[in-house]
Amino acid sequence: MYFFKFSSFLILISGINLTYAQKETNKIPELNGHVFMPYSALRSPFTNTYLDILVGIGSTGQFKYPIFEVQGNPIYAVRGELLFATVGLRYQQKIQDWVSLYIENVLATRLGTNIGSILAEGFSTVNTFKIGWKIRIIEHDRYWLSASAGITNYKGSFISISQFVEDVVNNNPYPSLVTNIPALNANLGFHFSYGLSELFGLQIELQNSIGESLERGETAYFFAYQTALDVNFYQKHSVPIALSLNYLLSSEPEQVFRESGLANRFNFKIAYTGTNDFILGLTNSYSFIPVSDIEGNFNIYGATFSLTYYFN
Repeated sequence: MYFFKFSSFLILISGINLTYAQKETNKIPELNGHVFMPYSALRSPFTNTYLDILVGIGSTGQFKYPIFEVQGNPIYAVRGELLFATVGLRYQQKIQDWVSLYIENVLATRLGTNIGSILAEGFSTVNTFKIGWKIRIIEHDRYWLSASAGITNYKGSFISISQFVEDVVNNNPYPSLVTNIPALNANLGFHFSYGLSELFGLQIELQNSIGESLERGETAYFFAYQTALDVNFYQKHSVPIALSLNYLLSSEPEQVFRESGLANRFNFKIAYTGTNDFILGLTNSYSFIPVSDIEGNFNIYGATFSLTYYFN
């Protein structure tokens, strides 16, 4: 529904005369005549100044959760659904043409929508704050390569009724219903963009971080790999619409809501690209993350609205 409404909106505003934007200097990153599309979880190699705002929602649909076993066979008595919500703000400030400072704050939440899912999976939030520097390594008419270095501060809050009951049954002297864990990590990333033509562009990112874990007293290593291919029709055909496919593989807590495991996500994005200083987009996503003892695949369907404004 969201995708259909947003597509109709883009078709409507595509008929507006936007020739003034073609006459002004384009502030959006461009290589080989291709203007690149921004992504909510992918940091491009460009060092320009921009502000990115995103709001996302998602749902698992109905799932079954086992509460006990009979002769090795799980008995599924709890049914429920999980809702996901994400709100993010990202800002990057160009210091020089070759270096910029970035600040990011993203709040990701997972909660049950009924008594069954709340009992099974509880309520989780991960607040992620990142700050660091991005440095250009290679600049070419067709491609850019940059590196980023900074720190990430995670604040995880986990409410687990099932874990509390398990602690009581196992005579844990300090059973806890709510767990709040901060974790500080150092991160290093590499970001690459390639302008294949006026129509097509390719972006790749690799992020690594090491430091404190969301399990107290442990050291953790997180990583994220992304690749994206987009087609922008505006420069070649004067149609202010861009489409893209994006894949994410990540072990970062804001993606998996736990200490271990991998999140896989496939994104399809449609965006309005008819101006020289902002891009408005809608991303439909299909992903799955590890959740203990869930029957079958734990699939999540979501939508993210994003607005990216470029200053220079």
